[in-house]
Amino acid sequence: MDLTVRPEIQGLTVHTGLQCSLCLKIYVAQSSMMKHHQQKHHDIPMPRSWTTVHAQQLNHTLHRSFFPVIPATPANIDPTQVIVNNLHSDMVALDGRPTGHRLDPRLVSPWLKSNRWLELIKGKSVAELRAMVAPLKENEYPSLVSAVQELFIGSEELFELVPELILQRINTPDPVKT
Repeated sequence: MDLTVRPEIQGLTVHTGLQCSLCLKIYVAQSSMMKHHQQKHHDIPMPRSWTTVHAQQLNHTLHRSFFPVIPATPANIDPTQVIVNNLHSDMVALDGRPTGHRLDPRLVSPWLKSNRWLELIKGKSVAELRAMVAPLKENEYPSLVSAVQELFIGSEELFELVPELILQRINTPDPVKT
């Protein structure tokens, strides 16, 4: 197993872990390290402490092993915020326009034009953006559920007024997208 200490991989969470001095295995929880020691090194007395290291893992859902890293940013800076800041500075450098060709207005989503989403998110931090798209808390907008239900029922009634040919066209897959 290659445990060479490398610079952190941007976008992956940097954890503070404990490294086994016998086999260099890394665990984040002390209980996991103690269990590891009892299973793998049962013939050696358990140490009172282990070396603390910064570590990352590629896939936490499959319980992949941690590997040691050198943090690239201070612990108080969110790596996602660094990525968003870099993207924002790149957009400012381009002045919001693609290079090399003129923008075809048909390629810009009418939904994005109508709701002015890009103007709304401009200059927001990652934390603010996450708060904007977070699910509603219980009782945050008590009348919203009934309002959405009324809109849904009203739109169902309008479908009866739409001609059959148009309904068929709406339900036909777009050959450009398939």
